[in-house]
Amino acid sequence: RQSRLFDAYDGMNFSGICPDSVHATGPGRELRALLHRWGLSAEFEPRALFHLDDSLSDGVEKAALLDDQSGVWNLQVDAACTHFMDFSDYYALPRSPLPPAWRMSEQALQHAFTLERPQFIKHALTTPLLAERLWGSQCPDEAARLQEEARRRLSAHKELRDAAGNVDAEGLIQPSKPKYCMCWFMELDDSEFSKWCMSADSHDLRGSVVFDRIEAWLPQQHENKKA
Repeated sequence: RQSRLFDAYDGMNFSGICPDSVHATGPGRELRALLHRWGLSAEFEPRALFHLDDSLSDGVEKAALLDDQSGVWNLQVDAACTHFMDFSDYYALPRSPLPPAWRMSEQALQHAFTLERPQFIKHALTTPLLAERLWGSQCPDEAARLQEEARRRLSAHKELRDAAGNVDAEGLIQPSKPKYCMCWFMELDDSEFSKWCMSADSHDLRGSVVFDRIEAWLPQQHENKKA
């Protein structure tokens, strides 16, 4: 079954992601609500971070966030738009309610925003709480200065230049998506789970070994026992 649907060009084309209309209501909206609740995102830009208050959690349950689809979700559906098919491009935010093994670090989040597309950086700079979290200042001008300093420092790392989609003649990484991943949030995901996937031998990622490892990292639910 084909998992990639692109709703454009006067018809259905099997070359892209699920259209926003499918995410806006019904099961699509419920799926996004569930992911947001656990601090998970499959977006190019994690919009939950723009709807936070002073909470210590990146798990968000707000109608305004569900109405905000500007982050562009990378979820795949079948041709009839009735079944979600693919959920592989995702990451867990640093303050996700999930167990620590799933979460990227605060440093990875800061580095990702520092290298991302210009519009993503602009959005973060003009969101005071997020700007302070990422670059240490709620003042847009000061945060922009610190973001630029961070971009120049990160450009000194060859592995990041190699991963970048746009590097200028002076070796500075230009704000843009990475070369292969859909966003820097995925590219720089340094969670224990991500590291395990990247380091494990392919023979180790089969059958019960995979399920047992993932099961051990999942949140534990305990049934309430009646007295």
